[in-house]
Amino acid sequence: MATPSGHHPHRRRLRRRRRHQPRPQPHRRVCLLWTDRRAANRCPPGLLRLTALGDGTEDTRRRVDRSELDHVNGLDEVLDALVAARLVTVDRESVDIAHEALISHWPRLREWLTEDRDSLRAHRQLTEAAEIWDGLNRDDGALYRGARLQLARDWVRSCTPSLSHREQAFFDRSVDVREQEQLAAKRQTRRQRRLMALLVVLLLALSGTTAYSLISQQTIAQQRDDATIRNVIDKIPAVATDNQPLADELALALYRYAPSDRTRGLLLSTSVNSTRVGVGRSDERFDPGNALSADASHYVFAADDGTVVLQELGPGGTTVRSQLPMPPGIVGAVAAVTVATDVRHVAVVYKESTNAETVALWDVADVGHPKVLRTYKTDNEVHAMFSPDGRLLAIGSIEGPGIDHGPGDLTVLVPADRDTRLWDVTNPVADAPLAQLPVSAMEMQFSADGGSLLTGMVTSPTVHKNGGGMVIGIGPAEIWDVKQALQGKPPTPAVIDTAQEAGATALSADGRLIAVARGGNSVALWRHDPPGAPVKIGDITVGTDPLQPAFSPDGRYLALEDLAGTVKVWDVSDSTRPALAATVSRAGAGLLRFTTDNRLAIVGNGAVTTMGMDVDVAAKKVCAEVRYAPIARSLWNWDSYFPAMSVPEPCPT
Repeated sequence: MATPSGHHPHRRRLRRRRRHQPRPQPHRRVCLLWTDRRAANRCPPGLLRLTALGDGTEDTRRRVDRSELDHVNGLDEVLDALVAARLVTVDRESVDIAHEALISHWPRLREWLTEDRDSLRAHRQLTEAAEIWDGLNRDDGALYRGARLQLARDWVRSCTPSLSHREQAFFDRSVDVREQEQLAAKRQTRRQRRLMALLVVLLLALSGTTAYSLISQQTIAQQRDDATIRNVIDKIPAVATDNQPLADELALALYRYAPSDRTRGLLLSTSVNSTRVGVGRSDERFDPGNALSADASHYVFAADDGTVVLQELGPGGTTVRSQLPMPPGIVGAVAAVTVATDVRHVAVVYKESTNAETVALWDVADVGHPKVLRTYKTDNEVHAMFSPDGRLLAIGSIEGPGIDHGPGDLTVLVPADRDTRLWDVTNPVADAPLAQLPVSAMEMQFSADGGSLLTGMVTSPTVHKNGGGMVIGIGPAEIWDVKQALQGKPPTPAVIDTAQEAGATALSADGRLIAVARGGNSVALWRHDPPGAPVKIGDITVGTDPLQPAFSPDGRYLALEDLAGTVKVWDVSDSTRPALAATVSRAGAGLLRFTTDNRLAIVGNGAVTTMGMDVDVAAKKVCAEVRYAPIARSLWNWDSYFPAMSVPEPCPT
């Protein structure tokens, strides 16, 4: 009996057998693509490209252009196998996973997708970037750059992915362009550096040229200004004869425009800041070293007949206060005088023979009736000095014959005795001095309190110019404790070793600072802090053969004169750094000292000139004088003195 088709018993049994037989898993089908069993656990080439990775969502299938798989070896065979396994579908241009369920239900595929998800994302980004680049006709502007390129290079280096031809071309081009840009940047940097170096050289050359030009212009301008200033300084004496206020204001203007020691000295010398009083002239053999009183109120000079004249100095000129005739029994010229601080006593040194000199102590308190209190006869050349309080008269002597060693008037004095005696002025009849110091002193100076006595140019053979008063000694200067000597104790001096620093000396008011004028062009400064020994501070270079050093009572200034007659004042308030404060030219000082009120006093050229040292005070005095000038300022023609210079009038109109 025939059985209808499809209902044959044999076929039914076959269908039942197949229904109960398990189907092969997808990965089992994929494994059939490899003959090597070790490769069976690897994902088929290009299969992962068919999956779109979800970001917080499920992964989905992704249709891929066949060109994206052009790097797969035996692509057609692989695709045929995948199609035969019903894993993918293929048409002429694209490849796609057969069903979405494969992604979620194929465990092995899920394992492949999660093994290195970051790497798959990087690959997918590279694929998309390469596709865009290719779609833009491979424009270099669409290439990877910067951080994206660096991340891609790190990923390729670490994962060695299988790239399509387009992806590989995109990546290689990105790397090439980056290297070209770096090379171009290096070249640009080198060019810029060369350009900068060239610019620096040009700038330095230009700066040097400009600086040289500016310096040259400044030098020329400075030389012009200096010449103008010198010209104005030279004109000031002539201007002063017709218009003293204008001359003084010119001095103030020069100081403010070009402050210097010279212009400062010019301002301090103005007529309103200084006084000049004519005094009597003495014989050239007369030593005026102490002829001016401490306050510059009196001056003593020797007339031709041997009379000693005591003049009182005032704003209107001089007044003869006393005339001291030659004492009875004394024959000889007046060699020197010294005036007590209170101007009550005058000591006159008379030269009676070549080596014998006599000191006469005069009481001049009674103007009309001066009298000799006592005479001190010696067989020596002597030097006399009153103490600041006027109670002591120090007389230093040198005994010994003179020996002529050559032509001219140079004589070598060989000291045979060392003796300086301190006499009591209040007891002129005393038979003996209050104290005696074992020193021959051709120069002496008391400290302000009278407690110390500086003696200089002693002991060693000394060259003396007869009549001129110039002494060049090479012995040490010494500081003596007067109080100790008056108490009868053997005095021990503090020695300033001036063996190589011969010259005049000066002692500051406090007795701590000592100046020693050296032969040549310098002055040595020493400091003495008892009971220690004197210590040399340093040298001041002052010019040619400095003479007559003198400290101001406040210890701030040190004045010196050189052989040219120029007086220079140094600020020694910081004795370690002395600074030149003022220069007074052509002063011609026969005597140089400071008064008790710190005014600089210069005796020379037949006059006593004193000047204050405060430039601010001097400036105020000048402007006060200008304000009441008898000649109208509109007639002064100020600008004519400073052509090509802008020097304003310092005093307001």
